Amino acid sequence: MKDIIQSLYTQETTINRHKEALKTGGKDCANSVLTLANSIGKGWYATLLANTVDESVEIPEYIQDAIAYACQEVVTIDIKLKMVRYSLTFYPDSNLAAQDILSDITCIQNLKDKENVIEKYCNTFPKDQPAIFIQKIDEVFLW
Repeated sequence: MKDIIQSLYTQETTINRHKEALKTGGKDCANSVLTLANSIGKGWYATLLANTVDESVEIPEYIQDAIAYACQEVVTIDIKLKMVRYSLTFYPDSNLAAQDILSDITCIQNLKDKENVIEKYCNTFPKDQPAIFIQKIDEVFLW
């Protein structure tokens, strides 16, 4: 967020005001975030913000629910598998569970194998954001 402020504004007082609002949190923080989004456009803001987000970010549950509901018909098993594969790249080679699932991915031969790998990932790493999201998509189909 601070990098976006630095790249967007040139006046030091404006930069410091936004940075201070982010530190304090609450209403000031929310107003600062909305001001930034409105000044550069929400789409461009999201694009800039996406470049600063890493695997440690936790997406609020209400946003996950909304995205899962909105995309339930387009997230195929192949997309879920890509999510799993991508997520596993963040684990070190020393993580045997991750390496085991990556190995399983290379041996996939049919739809059932894909389903099994995705289920294994979700059960092994239930707190990973992609695992949570995959489970939410699957829950949405049960409505």
